[in-house]
Amino acid sequence: MANTGEPQLSAQLIPAMVHGTCVEIYHPERDPIFPAHCRAAATVKNGRISPGEAPGWGIEPRSKKSAKAQKSPKPGAAGT
Repeated sequence: MANTGEPQLSAQLIPAMVHGTCVEIYHPERDPIFPAHCRAAATVKNGRISPGEAPGWGIEPRSKKSAKAQKSPKPGAAGT
């Protein structure tokens, strides 16, 4: 089983599956929000992730980065 897109979910779900093979994680230049907030993306070593033992989806919002992203939405985004 492999999943594309939505790495914040697949980073937790795929490692939990016996037949999970890979998780697609975008390069930080393409998706700067995800690696700043997801424990698994912060722990990539030798091409492998470690989602950790903490409960939940592994997402830890960081207020400064979140605030910056909210202040500068992409052109064409809803509400712009």
